[in-house]
Amino acid sequence: MIISSLLDTDFYKLSMCQFAFHFKPDQVKFAEYSMKCRSGHDLTTFQERLKEEIDHWLSLKFNEEELSYLESLTINTPVFKPDFIQFLRELDLKNNISYQILIENGQLNIRVQGDWKYSIF
Repeated sequence: MIISSLLDTDFYKLSMCQFAFHFKPDQVKFAEYSMKCRSGHDLTTFQERLKEEIDHWLSLKFNEEELSYLESLTINTPVFKPDFIQFLRELDLKNNISYQILIENGQLNIRVQGDWKYSIF
């Protein structure tokens, strides 16, 4: 599998997830993201492989070493608050987001839907 850790993301996603967790927990119960390949390359043949990769990604969990690393990040104060670290410890993407891989007009399109604090990943 290509992605082997939920830390294989950018800092922005983690910080926005914390924002959603703390400031908009009940206001944004549904978010949808869509990825379309507009490069002109035919990626439709990768549809099944992408499904395997996404299913694997959905099963990933943060381990204690990764969570300790996130806890250690500071900018005068800890970047990630203890309750958010606990949320990440219990993170369950598989049961909180859904996705579709579609072929539309000959183009590959991936859609992810769910509560913002989960689907932002």
